[in-house]
Amino acid sequence: MYCFLIFSNNCRKQFVGLLVIMSSFLDKVYKWAKESIVDEVLIFAIILVTIETYAQYNLKKRDNMTLTILVGMLMYAFLGYFLHYSYDKFPLAKMNITWSSMSIIIAGILGYFAYDEGITMNKLLAIAFALLAVYFMSIS
Repeated sequence: MYCFLIFSNNCRKQFVGLLVIMSSFLDKVYKWAKESIVDEVLIFAIILVTIETYAQYNLKKRDNMTLTILVGMLMYAFLGYFLHYSYDKFPLAKMNITWSSMSIIIAGILGYFAYDEGITMNKLLAIAFALLAVYFMSIS
């Protein structure tokens, strides 16, 4: 884990190897998604939201552990890589609106269940509009 801070030659090789593995994984998911009946943008958006939710959860934890913060930051770095990959494969507007809308919905749910944040009428309206955004973006 601390190898990212040192940037030794061996560490760079491990990091590049990790990127190759992630790229290979994403290529396989993309191929499967193209053959699936589910919209492939939705599948990639779910992957992005899962990574982002885990990162948010780690960054919001109240224990202030350095490792927890580093994990959250690392997950956001992976999120950037996956988002870059998604933008190469799908239209920018469709991908970003789907991912952002799903992120709004999941963040509201995470806040309510994990951190006892209340749900107001404005938050419910925001979630409803996020769902509408995904719906209207999916119409060709």
